[in-house]
Amino acid sequence: MYAGLDIYGQKQEKNAADWVRCKNCNQSVNSSRFAPHLEKCMGMGRNASRQAR
Repeated sequence: MYAGLDIYGQKQEKNAADWVRCKNCNQSVNSSRFAPHLEKCMGMGRNASRQAR
């Protein structure tokens, strides 16, 4: 398999639509990481209950 090619042999290009801006902290985040980022950003991540103690 060649780097930069998908399973059909087509070149993968980074798309600007893959990035979204977080309305809470105004940071640019990849769309695939947006939900985990938002949980941390808003204080609802898996460690949030531990940090409150």
